[in-house]
Amino acid sequence: ITLAVRDTSIDGIDIREGDHIGILNGKIVISERDPFDACKGLLAAMMDSGEEMVSVLVGEDADDELTERLQSFLEETYPDAEIELLPGGQPVYMYLFSVE
Repeated sequence: ITLAVRDTSIDGIDIREGDHIGILNGKIVISERDPFDACKGLLAAMMDSGEEMVSVLVGEDADDELTERLQSFLEETYPDAEIELLPGGQPVYMYLFSVE
């Protein structure tokens, strides 16, 4: 049996087949076609309190170019935050973010 993912809405977020989602505290907070846009939206939701450290665990399917763009975005957008990219090697999730 093959199950097709259909367009839907979860937690008030419209999700289309092929989208990349960002999950914060167990809730979907963003759904975007472009993974970079999804990362930016999730980080914006996480960084609203002046956090000082962002750790990024890079998954096994993450693209090097996207990771470099993400690092540049973080450094430019949050210049006072300490940014740490670590090889996480996790399957399924291209990136896992921790903000302190």
